[in-house]
Amino acid sequence: MTIARVSAGAVLVLASAVVLGCDKEPPKEVRADKAGQPSQRGTTVEELAPPAPPPRETPRDLIQKVQSFSAAVEMVKPDMADTHDEHSGGTLLLTVWAASHLRWEDVGVTKNETSFALVKKDSDEARGKRMCASGTLIQISKQDFGDLGGNKIYGGLLLTRSGDILSFFAAGSTGSLVERNKARFCGVVTGTYDYSNSAGGVGHAVATVGMFDLPENNGAK
Repeated sequence: MTIARVSAGAVLVLASAVVLGCDKEPPKEVRADKAGQPSQRGTTVEELAPPAPPPRETPRDLIQKVQSFSAAVEMVKPDMADTHDEHSGGTLLLTVWAASHLRWEDVGVTKNETSFALVKKDSDEARGKRMCASGTLIQISKQDFGDLGGNKIYGGLLLTRSGDILSFFAAGSTGSLVERNKARFCGVVTGTYDYSNSAGGVGHAVATVGMFDLPENNGAK
């Protein structure tokens, strides 16, 4: 029987091959891509990062979650203020709430809780109180408050028989009311509102958010 002779050089070559084979990197993790095909990539930094936190809710988001009129008023009262040629943040937020939540029984008081004179005397004390006023519409037009879920808001000015001016944001129906029509409005006082008028002077009004006294709003037949 013949025994094969292996040279020393061959032994060295074989040993080197074994050592080199052990130094190779292990194969990368095989993962399936969206199409179900194997992918040779590893886990990315983005995949290891924690998920992004949900976006913070805005005051507009928060006020829409409030169910009662009194709670809505109390929530935005700190943002109510006397203003000139603009409306306070509290007034605007309450108007957004009113577009889909306000009911006639929220503002249709049988006896006013404040008056024009009292608001002008101390607006801080009058904020959040309700009053109704009758007079002639000086202005009324649809206002842009963004997405209100199909509801509308109208704003304008009403001049009373005694010469006082009511600035209003009206939720609910405005019926066929237009400028120079007689109307009755009930709402919650948010402060005073001074505005530049067409004559170059300044008008002084009481700012309110509420509804017109109409059958479509008060349920009267």
